[in-house]
Amino acid sequence: MGKNATSKKEYWLWALRVFLTLACLALIGFIFANSLKDSEKSVEQSSGVVKTVQKVAAFFDPNSKIANATGEAYDKLHDVVRVIAHFAEFMLLGGLLCWCVFSYNIKKIFQTIPPAVLLLVSLTDE
Repeated sequence: MGKNATSKKEYWLWALRVFLTLACLALIGFIFANSLKDSEKSVEQSSGVVKTVQKVAAFFDPNSKIANATGEAYDKLHDVVRVIAHFAEFMLLGGLLCWCVFSYNIKKIFQTIPPAVLLLVSLTDE
């Protein structure tokens, strides 16, 4: 492997770093954009997801409680879907942040950045 192979490797490493940094910023923007929606739009969006979940559940088991949820059961399903969505957003952000920071091969002290950013985003989001 010569000098050319090393420069190609460095190019792809920097491309990965730029991509991961932009992906983290885009996901943080997505999280805050969802937080800025008024309650009606947020409920409408999550109700669409609940209907999709119910259709998928009905496909596999037409008699399931999820597929036929109405009233109080629907409200509980709606709450569960919203909690899972929030958890998934922050889980993805945590993974991206860790991958991004570790791609820079920096000192161990900087490995506290992902949890700190994740905590900061989650606290300011709510």
